[in-house]
Amino acid sequence: MADGSTRRRALPRTFASTVFITGAAALMVLGAAGEAAANPCSALKKPLALDIDGGKIRSIVDPDNNLARFYDALIRLSKTGKGKVRVGVFGDSNHTRDWATTTLRTLLAERFGFAGHGYLAAARPWGWYRHREISNRPSGTWKSCACTTPRCGKKLYGHAGIVGLGKKRGANVHFFSNTVGAKKNQEFSRMDVFYQCSRRGGAFKVVVDKKEVAAVDTRCDKAGPVVKTIEVTPGRHEVRLVTTRPVARVYGVAFERKGPGVVVDNLAVGALNLAMLARTNSEAFVGAMKARKYDLVIFHTGSNMWNPRGHPRWAKTMVERIRTAAGKDISILFLSPPDFAQKKDGKMRSNKRMVNCTREKRAIALANKAAFWDYFNEMGGLGSVVKWRKKRMVKPDHVHLLPPFHKLMWTRLSHVLLEGMRKHMKKKNITCPGV
Repeated sequence: MADGSTRRRALPRTFASTVFITGAAALMVLGAAGEAAANPCSALKKPLALDIDGGKIRSIVDPDNNLARFYDALIRLSKTGKGKVRVGVFGDSNHTRDWATTTLRTLLAERFGFAGHGYLAAARPWGWYRHREISNRPSGTWKSCACTTPRCGKKLYGHAGIVGLGKKRGANVHFFSNTVGAKKNQEFSRMDVFYQCSRRGGAFKVVVDKKEVAAVDTRCDKAGPVVKTIEVTPGRHEVRLVTTRPVARVYGVAFERKGPGVVVDNLAVGALNLAMLARTNSEAFVGAMKARKYDLVIFHTGSNMWNPRGHPRWAKTMVERIRTAAGKDISILFLSPPDFAQKKDGKMRSNKRMVNCTREKRAIALANKAAFWDYFNEMGGLGSVVKWRKKRMVKPDHVHLLPPFHKLMWTRLSHVLLEGMRKHMKKKNITCPGV
C-alpha cells in the first residue's frame, strides 16, 4: 500500500554526459548481514571466491587517482552508516539483461548495504530488455524508443538513452517486483520518476498496488527534465504509469530502499556506442544525471564502435557532460570491450578491431584523467570468445555473453575495485589488520 507522500522537483538544466559497461560469472562468497558495514575494514574482510585459473587479475589503471571519490564515499558510508553510494553503468546489448550489474550490485550491497535496485527505463524497446529485481512491461499503446534504435525523432532520451511515450489515453507502463536477483532489492520504499516537461506536455497518473497516489502534469513554460519523488510503504509493489493526456514523455523510475547502502543503476541500451550518446540532448542527460548523484560511472562499450578518429572526441564530450552533472571529481571508469567473433572462411574468428579499440579505450581514459580496466585481455584477449563458447558461457553468435560469464568477469571487477579501495585506505593511513 502506498502512503501517498509525494514530492516534485525540477532538475537543474546544464550539460550532460554518459557511461558504459559489460559483465561476467563465478561463485561468490558473501557476507550475511547485507547492511552497511560498521567500518571499511569489516567490508574488506568479506571474501570473494574468484575463478582465475591460477592467474592474477589485472589491476585498474588509475594514475590520476580518479576513483578516490568512489572509495571515499564507500569509506564514509562504512564509518557513518548513513547515505547512499550510487554507481551508473552504461553498456550495450550485453548489459540489457542486467546480469553484469546484478553481480556488482549484489557484491557491493553484501558489503555496504542493500539500498535498492536503482534505475529502470519506462520502456522496453526490445523484447530482451529485462532487469532482475524489478521488471517492466509496457502496454501495447505505450511507445518505447532508444537513442540507438528504434528512435523517436527527437533527441530527448534522458541520461539512460531510453524513453517511453504515452501517445494515447490509457497507455501505460507496468513496473513490478520480480522473483529473481537479490530479494532485498526486490523491495523499495521510494520511487523517483523521471520525465520531460514542455509547453505541449501530456499528463499521467502513478498507480501503486491499484491505488492512485499521484497525478503528474508535464506541461511547463520552460522545457526540461523533471523528477517526482513518491514514497511508499517498504516492501514489494506493483506500479503503473498511466497516460491521462497524451503525449507523456517518461524516461524511467529509480527504485530505492530506506537506509544506507549501495545502488547500481543499469543504463544499458542495445547497440550503444559513445557517438550515439554524444548526440542525445545534453540538457536532458545532465539534468537526470545530476538527480541521481552518482559517485562512480562506468562505460563498457566498444563492440559497436567502428570510427577510431571520432572515438576520442565523443568520449571527451561524454566525460565533460558527466563532470558537468556530477562534479569534476566524479569517478569514471572505462572498460575495454569484450572479444567477439564472426564467421570467416568457415571458421569463427575474433574481430581484430577490438584489439585497437582496447588501446583506444586506455588512451581515452588516461587523456581524460579517468580510470581504465582491461576487460578484453582479462577475458583472454583475441580469440578468447571462441574458447568461452566451448565452455557454453557465450551464445552461439559469439557476441552475447551468458549469465555465468557475466558473473565471472564482474566478480573479478568487484575484486579489483575493493583492492583499489584497500590501497586508497592505506594512503589515508586507515589500516586493517589481517586485510
